[in-house]
Amino acid sequence: MRGRVCLVAALGLLQGAALLPACAQAQDAFSTIDLQLHWTRGSGPSPLHPHWHQGHGIGLGMEMPFYVGVFEAGLAVHRYATRTELPNFVAMLLYVGWGVRLPINERLNAGTTVRLGNYLMAFDGAGETFAGVSRESELAVGLGGAVTWQVLGPVSVVGRIDRLRVYTRPALGLWFYSAGLRLHLRAGEGWTDFFR
Repeated sequence: MRGRVCLVAALGLLQGAALLPACAQAQDAFSTIDLQLHWTRGSGPSPLHPHWHQGHGIGLGMEMPFYVGVFEAGLAVHRYATRTELPNFVAMLLYVGWGVRLPINERLNAGTTVRLGNYLMAFDGAGETFAGVSRESELAVGLGGAVTWQVLGPVSVVGRIDRLRVYTRPALGLWFYSAGLRLHLRAGEGWTDFFR
């Protein structure tokens, strides 16, 4: 299992490194911050789908330049409704990541990111109905891509797709599709200048 985690992380880093010469130049670390709000939904077959229906979710995140590439952090929350007698549950992904951006033109860019995080599942009434297990917290590794279109000043529309591997038993391979807004803020001489 550890070998697979390392393989996914290495492939993601190689993918990003292959894109660097074409898209990334040295930049000041943390010189800007992009705040993001996403609507998100899971799709595709996984061991969860016979037992639960995944509803819509919400994601919050931020991105900042980090010399060559982009550092990111965020969280996403999804609600799973049962198809059987098993309890409903809420899943929260808390992650950090690194990626690169590819400028396509003045308003449009694409990017790819590698994420590492924790996937926390909290079950409803699990003490009585789910073998006494109320929470499960597992390592998650993800690889994703996004397209961003600047619509007005600092505001952009973002669409992204992510593949997430959660190391439960059995491991979960999950696909997530997201759409939302990004607010781009520039830094001045101090952190307070982000909000002036």
